[in-house]
Amino acid sequence: MGLDMFVFEAEKPSEAITKKLKTIDDCYKYDLSVVTEEDYNEEIYSDLLPFMSEVEILIYKTDFDRFKKDHKIPEDYYQSGFSTGYYLHFTYKNRNHSDEIKIEISDTVFREKYVYQIPEKCYVVKLYEAKYWRKHYALQSYIYEKYHEYTGKTIENCGYHRLSEEMLHELNDNMLYEQEQLHGDNLFYHEWY
Repeated sequence: MGLDMFVFEAEKPSEAITKKLKTIDDCYKYDLSVVTEEDYNEEIYSDLLPFMSEVEILIYKTDFDRFKKDHKIPEDYYQSGFSTGYYLHFTYKNRNHSDEIKIEISDTVFREKYVYQIPEKCYVVKLYEAKYWRKHYALQSYIYEKYHEYTGKTIENCGYHRLSEEMLHELNDNMLYEQEQLHGDNLFYHEWY
């Protein structure tokens, strides 16, 4: 684990591509990032909105209510753990942590019984990785400072933050080697750790 930092170049998908999208799997086939309607208004995506195209596609949903009922998980228990492999491992605990229930189920059986598709309005964007840094904390601090200086906002983990030409100019001049320099009006800083 640790800090991963990216600059992505964003591109709005063409109408020719969006017309071909019927399922979320189609989106992944075209290397598109998908934002559900539920998440669309989240602040972490707000800068990306001009580069997104609206589509209606089939997405996967999981019926956890049925899963809990089939496995006799009491209502006051919550999911406290999950791991994957050939088998899926779920752990549920009661609210006072005095009891725990563990369930193991094959991925195939889980998908057949509890995963279904429904049509949903989503938003898609094409993101190309322009730059990547790992654990470059000095650069992270510089980007935080300049982003706040230019926008008045702070960087959110997992957010997409548009980099202005002025900010890119300062970043190029002060922090990046010549071969790393960035140019364009469709560049976004993104990090996760």
